[in-house]
Amino acid sequence: MNKKLVIICSAFALLLLLAIGFVFHRLFVAEDVEGEEIVSSDADLLTAVPSDAVMVYEFATLEELRRLYFSPESSFSVMVNPKSELAKGIAMIPQEFDDASVLLSLHYSSKNTVSFLMVLSIEDKEERDALMGVMKEECEGIITKKYGGATIYKAVIPDLSYSFYNNFFIASTSHVTVESAIRHLDNNTSILDDKEFVAVAEHSNTKSALHVNNSNIGKFFSGAVNTKYLGYSKFVSSFATWSSFDIGSSDTKISAEGEFVST
Repeated sequence: MNKKLVIICSAFALLLLLAIGFVFHRLFVAEDVEGEEIVSSDADLLTAVPSDAVMVYEFATLEELRRLYFSPESSFSVMVNPKSELAKGIAMIPQEFDDASVLLSLHYSSKNTVSFLMVLSIEDKEERDALMGVMKEECEGIITKKYGGATIYKAVIPDLSYSFYNNFFIASTSHVTVESAIRHLDNNTSILDDKEFVAVAEHSNTKSALHVNNSNIGKFFSGAVNTKYLGYSKFVSSFATWSSFDIGSSDTKISAEGEFVST
């Protein structure tokens, strides 16, 4: 590989990491406001991710997610505001679920914003019922809505919509995103229908990996990044279809190792 290409790839990776950090900062930071064949558990979770995902972040366990974003020993923790809706929702989940696999995905909305989707695998009915009880006790102002064969709960505090469906706990700051996840499950469609995504996900070296949809990164840039940077999105989307990174973090650095897939 020539030196110029190495420099370009390094610059792209740095830009992408900065963008990722900014998005999670946006998602975690709260405003100051008053007032049917499943290959593995990871693939199982991915069946609940709508096909329009801009990013998908898989975690081997909920404990790993907590460590990466909430532990003082992680560089990512400085981005996290424990008063944000996402952080509050994660904090409500008891530690007895820390061994469960979980993922976060990002979805662009027509209102020029990005919303997160969290999918937690809970196969045991008693455990699902226990978490349902915790959420009803901890959340305030809950209203319910039937959507197909599912019940969606909309809480005022924190501002979350969530549902227990097909052995999953599905939660989002967007009610529409929860509906989309349920609809994809009912129609047996998901991000796994994207062959390029499957190709890059299969090459991940760990069970915890960040996957970025470069084809739709323009939507992410327009929803979360200053317009003067939109030109970078064209380069990113033309450079590769999907990219995948194994993310590491300590108290002094954040590292990423991965690859790009283009068709």
